[in-house]
Amino acid sequence: MKDYEGTVFHIIHCEGAIDSFYEALKRVQKHKQESLKAQMLSLIERLGNGHKLSGDSFPTEGDLPKGGSFRAIKKLPVRAYVWRSKKHSNTYYISHYIYKDYPKLKPKDCEKVCNNWRLIEEN
Repeated sequence: MKDYEGTVFHIIHCEGAIDSFYEALKRVQKHKQESLKAQMLSLIERLGNGHKLSGDSFPTEGDLPKGGSFRAIKKLPVRAYVWRSKKHSNTYYISHYIYKDYPKLKPKDCEKVCNNWRLIEEN
């Protein structure tokens, strides 16, 4: 997993995001890990190259400070929480990844995205 320079968007991982991917991946069945990693990379590349992602693969997940919302790049059971930067043109930031086997967004995940958003967008 790494940052991706697409033809339309830059996809940048926040500090600790790549580590969180590998932590989430550990919870996936061993025989499915490489496939899930390849599928997640494919979704990131599609986003970076300006291709439309389906609502199932790229749903809105929560609200950002000062308006706007963040999304998830979703390949069950792993999600990457992302937002499109207003400060840095043509850039998406991946806050962190989670293994998610529950229906609702946890407040700690929303808080983590919002904290990363503040670091990038306000500082």
